[in-house]
Order: sequence, then C-alpha cells, then structure tokens
Amino acid sequence: MLRPGADLPLKNTIALHIAKTTIITTILAYSIIKYLMSQDYEIVIGLETHVRIKSVTKMFDAVPNAVALEKEPNINVSPVSMGFPGALPTLSE
Repeated sequence: MLRPGADLPLKNTIALHIAKTTIITTILAYSIIKYLMSQDYEIVIGLETHVRIKSVTKMFDAVPNAVALEKEPNINVSPVSMGFPGALPTLSE
C-alpha cells in the first residue's frame, strides 16, 4: 500500500503520466468538437490504420516486401517507396 507522497516506481509513474495525458487530450478534443459544433463547421473524423500485408512486393513498387521483421531497418526501400519528388508510383503485380 502506498502512502500519500511516497515515491512510485518508474513504471507506475509513467502509466499515471500517460493516463493523465490521455484524459487531458480527451477533454481538450471534446471542448474543440463542442466549440466547432456551435459554429458553422462540418466535422469530419478520419481513421488511420497500419497493416502488414503478406505479399512478395510492395503495393506501388517492385521492392521486396519484408514479411518478417528485418534485422536492419529500412533496407527494402527505393525512391518510390521513400516518396521522393518525381518518383511516380505504379501498381505492382
């Protein structure tokens, strides 16, 4: 049992910080949405998802797709997959 003012272990301190940050972010988001609803704005909420597809190549490039995690990061890249200017993506087969 912890006494008030006692030192928390680092793991618990981080968890409490994340919980407080999440609560503050939720309250702030609610306040912003409530304000925007009172104005003449249309609220559009989007979701971003990250998925791993088990294919041989990447979707818009002929570079091999890393089905398993590689030992070194960013070894299967090209100008198209890096999004360099002028690199035009095409659908892979």
